[in-house]
Amino acid sequence: MEEKRKEELCNVLRKSRLCRGLEKEEIRKLLEQEGMVRPFHKGERIIREMDRPTAVYMLLEGCVIIAKDTLSGKRILMTQLEIPGTLFGEVYVFMKKDHYDMYVEAA
Repeated sequence: MEEKRKEELCNVLRKSRLCRGLEKEEIRKLLEQEGMVRPFHKGERIIREMDRPTAVYMLLEGCVIIAKDTLSGKRILMTQLEIPGTLFGEVYVFMKKDHYDMYVEAA
């Protein structure tokens, strides 16, 4: 990851509730860990219904939708997240849910 990009992401993380109180160097180490920052393309599923909750996600840039499909195939849009630093998927982890009953998609 290029230095300018690391600095941009570091600034987003420093403002988030999850990383509040961490030193800049600690945040930079998080960014350098494999799998910690992953880009998703528009339409790509980040979380699928019935996946087992094992992680808390944070929007660093762009937009995601949280939705559910009905049995007839219609999409129910629950919310759209656009603010960098917004957490998602955390409720399922903290409540120790067995699986997600919705999906999250890059928009």
